[in-house]
Amino acid sequence: LPSDELTVGHQMIIGFLKVDKTQSPLATENPTTSVQNNPQPKAEIVAETQPEKPAAAPVSPAPEKTESPATPPATQSTPTASSSSVAVNNSTAFGKGYFKNLYEQQTANQAPIDKSGSGAVFKSTSGWQDGKYYCFCNDAAAGTVLKITNNATGKSVYAKVLDVIPDISQNEGLITVVSNAAADALGAGDSKFDCIVSFSKQ
Repeated sequence: LPSDELTVGHQMIIGFLKVDKTQSPLATENPTTSVQNNPQPKAEIVAETQPEKPAAAPVSPAPEKTESPATPPATQSTPTASSSSVAVNNSTAFGKGYFKNLYEQQTANQAPIDKSGSGAVFKSTSGWQDGKYYCFCNDAAAGTVLKITNNATGKSVYAKVLDVIPDISQNEGLITVVSNAAADALGAGDSKFDCIVSFSKQ
């Protein structure tokens, strides 16, 4: 085209396709390639600004869906398998927890208070790698370290109190709520368990 002005009746080819002349019917067609009253070779009227179109990739059919057994959703308080294995490995490395020495300092000048009751579990990322176990408790101030013993397994851990137990119906009657890493070290799983907590009044 001599300019960018168009009028009714102009005929144009915009872009082009590369085809296999032995297979495509497009190779045998002769579309009009001239501008009215101004014939030109096809190569000269192809828009230079139009990039060459790549051949479309073949579309493969979607695979058929296969029925698979339904997997029950994981509960919020259940640690992953990888986390559990790490906790088991660290139970030897960290003994009964990172805060054991702090508990011994807190109880050095007074005999610890023991309280029996039920414990529950909350989900936390802490403790799996470093043995830092945490808990909630209404009987000890924040920062106090509790020695928590699972009556069913005889295992104990040392966990630092974060705050009072959250006041919700599922926590009614509990004496402590421990992190899932602590529960794993106690052999308590993710359900309620009978326990004894020992601590000093600060």
